[in-house]
Amino acid sequence: MIVGIDVSTANLAFCGIANNGDITTRVIPLDPSLRGGWRFSEAHRLAHIGLAQFSAVVAVGVEIPWAVRPSFDLLGVAAVASMAAQERLPSAVVMEMTTGSWKKESVGFGNASKADVMAHAQSRGLLLDDQDLADALCIAECMVGRWDTRTEAAA
Repeated sequence: MIVGIDVSTANLAFCGIANNGDITTRVIPLDPSLRGGWRFSEAHRLAHIGLAQFSAVVAVGVEIPWAVRPSFDLLGVAAVASMAAQERLPSAVVMEMTTGSWKKESVGFGNASKADVMAHAQSRGLLLDDQDLADALCIAECMVGRWDTRTEAAA
């Protein structure tokens, strides 16, 4: 299984893609009242909970929401989500990727709109109309491509 993690100001969204193509999703809300270190600590704990539902994970992709004016809050949550993935799944490859890179590798162009991402995710089997899950699915799909390339190069 390959897992994508999308971070937003409101949620941690997880999407796993199994070898047979089945999709497993989960969204965990972040407490909006928490700030700074308390928010990061809670995001770390929730990332462990979100990752607990996945088994036989070989790779995890975590979005690094880098923008023209990056948010310290979002970058911090992404960093602790990545750390939680490394702790919870020590044998899995954990990669961070910018929004533009996963959009380009999954949707086909780095400046894909939210509507483009949603349409692509729904074409891949996402049944819910949830933007965070659509992003997580596309991140996981990007990781599938990277994992396939990595394993082919090792063969």
